[in-house]
Amino acid sequence: DLYESTNSGTTSISRGSPEEGRWVTPMDMDENGSRLVAGYTDLYEFTFAGAGSWNQLSTFSFPDQLRTIEIFPGTSNIIFVGTNFKVYKTANNGVSFIDITGNISSTDIITSIEVNPTNEDELWVTLGGWNAANHVYHTIDGGSNWNNITGTLPNLPCNIVKYDPSGNGGIFVGTDIGVYFRDNITGT
Repeated sequence: DLYESTNSGTTSISRGSPEEGRWVTPMDMDENGSRLVAGYTDLYEFTFAGAGSWNQLSTFSFPDQLRTIEIFPGTSNIIFVGTNFKVYKTANNGVSFIDITGNISSTDIITSIEVNPTNEDELWVTLGGWNAANHVYHTIDGGSNWNNITGTLPNLPCNIVKYDPSGNGGIFVGTDIGVYFRDNITGT
């Protein structure tokens, strides 16, 4: 269940859940409004207005429960989601989705999606698992072509990727043992 606190956790209110989710249910706060988007077998939003309510956004037949969610800050209608081995994009708030997985390795589980906050076509995806050659992928064309930018990362599961907006195309990659940085200058 989702719990909400307005007093730093002293008390909380149960907001329930629309269905049973993963052990760690993927969620993303919408920077453009007062809603939380969460992934189960479908995509849902929780709106905080009034008493709050869950609303189903999608009825797409994903191959398994959603694992990661990323809302594009430029417009809330664009949302990226990941299942175990697939990446999808909706440009209409979950009404329809397209598969943008392309040439991302299908041997390891997708753990994170990150979108450039000013360019919906630039994305990064991390993979878990122990496949030394496949941990981080990058696209600049909305997923038509993905480049493996794993480089010299140690052979460890990668759990999250975050974009560094300060310049030079930098990203931080969180692994099981530490955080690594790469940008267009260092290239590693």
